[in-house]
Amino acid sequence: MLSNNSFKSLFDCPEKDSTAIALIFCFAILSSLITIANPGFFSHDEWDKADHVMRHGFAKYVYDYVRLSATFEFGHPVRPISFFVQGVAGLFMPTYPFVVHLMDVLMHAAVATMLFVVITRINENRRFAWASSIIFLICPLAAFSVAWPAALMDRLYILFGLVAFLATYDYVKQKNRFVNLLTIFIASTLAILSKETALVLPATLIVFPLLFSIPLRDKRLWVAFAVLSMPIIIFLLDRLPALANSMGGAVLSPYAMSWANVPDALAIYTLYPFLWLVTEPITWHLQSSSRIWFAGAAHLTLLALLWRTFSLKVVLAYMGGYIVFLMPILLISISGAHYLYGSGLAFSMAIAALITHKTSRGGKSRWFIPALMLVVASVHTLNIQRYMYDTGVCMNTAISSIESAYLSNGSPTAMAITADEGAPAHMLIHYATNREIIGNNLPLKLQVFENKHVDDDKDLYRFSSACVVYKK
Repeated sequence: MLSNNSFKSLFDCPEKDSTAIALIFCFAILSSLITIANPGFFSHDEWDKADHVMRHGFAKYVYDYVRLSATFEFGHPVRPISFFVQGVAGLFMPTYPFVVHLMDVLMHAAVATMLFVVITRINENRRFAWASSIIFLICPLAAFSVAWPAALMDRLYILFGLVAFLATYDYVKQKNRFVNLLTIFIASTLAILSKETALVLPATLIVFPLLFSIPLRDKRLWVAFAVLSMPIIIFLLDRLPALANSMGGAVLSPYAMSWANVPDALAIYTLYPFLWLVTEPITWHLQSSSRIWFAGAAHLTLLALLWRTFSLKVVLAYMGGYIVFLMPILLISISGAHYLYGSGLAFSMAIAALITHKTSRGGKSRWFIPALMLVVASVHTLNIQRYMYDTGVCMNTAISSIESAYLSNGSPTAMAITADEGAPAHMLIHYATNREIIGNNLPLKLQVFENKHVDDDKDLYRFSSACVVYKK
């Protein structure tokens, strides 16, 4: 067993960083066992890609998805890096779901590791780096993205964004000029080709004058900003017609943008960390007013503690770090917990900073309130993991029973399914949307109805509260 001195050495000694990183990966797996054990998936988004791989082969999938292509509206994604990873995951989805979920957890661990590396390089406070990384692994703002394979885009662009941020810091500090500029450019390119939200990455450099005493007029900072922005500008110029159609209302899309969506989006995303019973943000308004007030008061308390313990600059840096990753999606009408993955970095570092901070007299940190916040956040993470697991179990049961009903009823070309009273119809809708394949059987069109009378319609299949599709 490790002695107390061994733990101190692990926390404080740079030579122990490789051991620290190994422990980060181990903790990521241990804290995500529920996610890894999930026998199913969350929605049609990941199944769409797996279907394409099963129907046409991996090479055809790569040709169709892993390339830049013109789209009519911005809501239709162009993400070749993320789609390639999704295609690889699709190879394992039908038979080995745990491999897919393990890939997601390891990707999350890689982001936590990169966070550890960034903090130790910039701050050299390994206790703070340790705490930030561990808290990020169990952060409710990251939990939904980790448990939902189709949300790997958020993890990937944040991972590449952290690489670009570290290279920017090294460049500004006059280290390896060409190598760092090249790293910034490559990392930015990989980030924007992973998810369009990466367009916010240049804005994160405001932290340099805000916290690192690097003047805003610093020439190196502006050179790094230009290199970081270059791939993003090229990408946006290529997609400018699609962006104009989405913002101008030329198409009906759930990603249509409007300033009227901002107030509600800000409310749910700032309340979310402490609404421990909320899984999908769309249900936040169903919470009691006392829980909503608690969540708001808790986040305001966090800001007050940061101000009291550190400074107003730290508060502004936290608020900016929390909001900056949400800026592109505050304007859209739909909400999603996976959008908060980047905000989880700021949240985790804020809690970690308060817990590990010591007073100027060398006393103990004022850890009780932030530790209590961490407990509430951890309960929230556990509820998200359990919800995603229950959804996966239900979907897995539905898939098996749909295939059984399909084969036992003569392999029809279409199946219309209605939900019984109390059945989780939304889970079946998550699975059936745009699906044309069940197992190895195709083509098959699935339609799901909620609350449809079935007494006189013998062609309808039914979906029970036990997630079983059957026919009377």
